[in-house]
Amino acid sequence: MPLTLPNELLSVRGLKAYFYTESGIVRAVDGVSFTLDRGECLCLVGESGSGKSTVALSILRLLDSPPARIVDGEILFNGKNLLTLPEKELLQIRGGRIAMIFQDPQSSLNPVLKIGDQIIEQIIQHKKMKKSEAKKRAIELLNDVGIPEAERRVNEYPHQFSGGMRQRAMIAMALSCGPEIIIADEPTSALDVTVQAQILEIFKELKDKGLSILFITHDLGIVAEIADKVVVMYAGKIMERGVVNEIFDKPLHPYTRGLFECLPTTMKAKKEFPYIPGTIPSMIDPPKGCVFHPRCRYKFEPCDKDIPKEYPVSDTHTVACYLYGGGK
Repeated sequence: MPLTLPNELLSVRGLKAYFYTESGIVRAVDGVSFTLDRGECLCLVGESGSGKSTVALSILRLLDSPPARIVDGEILFNGKNLLTLPEKELLQIRGGRIAMIFQDPQSSLNPVLKIGDQIIEQIIQHKKMKKSEAKKRAIELLNDVGIPEAERRVNEYPHQFSGGMRQRAMIAMALSCGPEIIIADEPTSALDVTVQAQILEIFKELKDKGLSILFITHDLGIVAEIADKVVVMYAGKIMERGVVNEIFDKPLHPYTRGLFECLPTTMKAKKEFPYIPGTIPSMIDPPKGCVFHPRCRYKFEPCDKDIPKEYPVSDTHTVACYLYGGGK
C-alpha cells in the first residue's frame, strides 16, 4: 500500500508540537492531520494562538529547539517523512521544493543586503546557476510579481520598498527555485486593502498554474476567494474541515459558526457587535474534554469530559463536536 495517494503532495498525520517552558508544557499543536493535493489551496483558519503558524513552521522544521519539540506525528512530502530526513536532504527541500512566505516581510528580509542579492543567493544555492544568470532570473521574477522597473529595483534595499513591494519581493524569492508547495503565513495581514487584493491575485494566478498552496489566515473573506479546502483550528486542534463551499454554506461547529457571525456587517443588520465570549485557553493547562467547551453556548454533559472525535458529515466534511456525533 503506498504511503500517499497519487494526487497527494503533502500529508500531515497526527502532528504534535509542544513548547517546553519554565511554566510548563505548551501543547501548541496537539494531534493535527490534513492533506494537501497537487494544484490545491488549503486554508488553515483560526484565531491568533490556535496553532496555525506552529503547523507551518513544523513542516519545514523551523521551530526553535529548545524550547519547541515535535513529539509525535509524520509529515510526508511525496511519500518522504520530513521529520526524519537528514538535515542536508531537508535543506534541498526547504526553499527549493517547499517555500515559505512569512507574515512580516520587513523582519524576514535582511536589511543590509540588496533585494536582488537575497533572491540570487537562494537561486545559486538550489539551482547552481552562475551569478549573472541568477540575477537575470531575479529580475524576471520581480517583473512577474508586478514590481515596476525591476532592473533598477533589484539593486535596492528592503527599506527602499513599500510594505506591499516587500511582500511581492518575498513571493518572488519563494518562486525563485520553482517550488511544488508555497506555505503562506498571513501574507496579507500587514497590508492595506488595495494591496491585499493585488497580492491575492498573484496567489490565485499561482494556483491556476498548478502550484499547491498552504495559506494561513484568520480572514474568512480571503478564504472565500482563494481556498479549495478549509481546516478550522482552535487551541491546537482541528474543529472542522471541508471543501470551501461546505464550510461557507453549512458551518457546523459552534466555533466555526462563531467566526462567521463575527464577520463585519452593518449595525442595522445586528443590534450589537457579535463576538465569541472568552479567550483561547492556556495550552499549558487546557480544559478537559472539548477545548472549546468553556466558550460554547451549546455545551452539554459529554463536552467537559471527553475529547470529541471528528464526525463525518459527508465524504469531504467532518466536525469534531458532540452535537453531530463525535463520540467514542
